[in-house]
Amino acid sequence: MFTVITEQLLEYVERHHLKNGDRLPNEGEIARMLNVSRPTLRQALRILENSGVLSIRSGQNGGVFVKSDLIPINIVTDTVAQEVDSIEALLRTRRLTEPIVVHLAAENATAKEFEAIEYANELMGKHRNSHEMVTRADGMYHRRVALAAHDEILRAAMFSLYRKLFPLRLEWVRRSPSIDHAIEIHRRQLDAMRRRDHDLIDQVMDQTFRELELDGSLNMNFEIRWIKRPTAAN
Repeated sequence: MFTVITEQLLEYVERHHLKNGDRLPNEGEIARMLNVSRPTLRQALRILENSGVLSIRSGQNGGVFVKSDLIPINIVTDTVAQEVDSIEALLRTRRLTEPIVVHLAAENATAKEFEAIEYANELMGKHRNSHEMVTRADGMYHRRVALAAHDEILRAAMFSLYRKLFPLRLEWVRRSPSIDHAIEIHRRQLDAMRRRDHDLIDQVMDQTFRELELDGSLNMNFEIRWIKRPTAAN
């Protein structure tokens, strides 16, 4: 994903003979030109900025500018690889921590919190025609599950993780053939949480992760399961 976008940006610079200090079109124009979402474009621009190819300036006279007449292709390639590794690390962290959060929410959530989680899922369907709004509603769903776990350290960790995953989730929503599938996965997860059916939670979570990893050409060779210890009385 990032490799293709960075290559298209570099090709644009080459084709238009842009030099050090020349300005590229604004972010919206580039996104439309490449047919990508703005969050995904921003990640590609960050890769090229970190590689020393572009300079991104804020303010009234800001924009995206060429920083180097000579493009260091090897550095760009290395930076893209680091970005891919970062995404894999984020998905790995999510696979390790999100199941714990969902299981704790099943144990600790109040009826009011379950209603709030359900409402966030309903918003995904209500805003199905807007990729960004669907992604925001999806983030709301996961944040409310994290709150319902009633563990402040995990909540803070998951909020940070979801912020970093937003561009990836938006790109997934943009390319997804059906938002209804994601809504149904959430509905099944919520139903399992309400019933405190930890085996079903594990099944739904595993399906979700496998689909995300397949979409990202990743292969996590582990999974997290909830095993409840017997009490002393047992």
